[in-house]
Amino acid sequence: MQWRVRGGRGHAVLLLGVLAAVAVNGSGEAPVSCQQLGLRVSRVELDAAVKDIVWLTGQVVLIITKKNTLYRSGDDGRTFRSVMDQLEDSETEEAPYANGVMGMFPSDADPRRVFIKGGGKVHWVTTDGGRTFHVRRMGMAVGDVKMH
Repeated sequence: MQWRVRGGRGHAVLLLGVLAAVAVNGSGEAPVSCQQLGLRVSRVELDAAVKDIVWLTGQVVLIITKKNTLYRSGDDGRTFRSVMDQLEDSETEEAPYANGVMGMFPSDADPRRVFIKGGGKVHWVTTDGGRTFHVRRMGMAVGDVKMH
């Protein structure tokens, strides 16, 4: 699995519990738990493997899974919930386009603004860190996005 981490928060491994639940000490004795090491690991249930992660300000984390589902966390990755019900027309694309979310493009100028690329002609923008989303029907598929 490849991880692409944006945002510079530096704790992607801890965020999703990719850290193993135990660490083995050098003497081959019983494993040491993460709690004994002072680490907190949370189990997060998603519908598929992670495709992309974006950290925003205010402890907000956005994740896209390989099933093109967008999840949001407002507590620095301790819990996540799908926000697909907020993405108007996210399930209406016709062939050859795909439903769901294909990419996230955060703004360098505004840490709460993210362009969410759909699989076809429907896309979304959030200006409040993923609390709400505004649909953008562009009439064409979008390749790559450069925020400015």
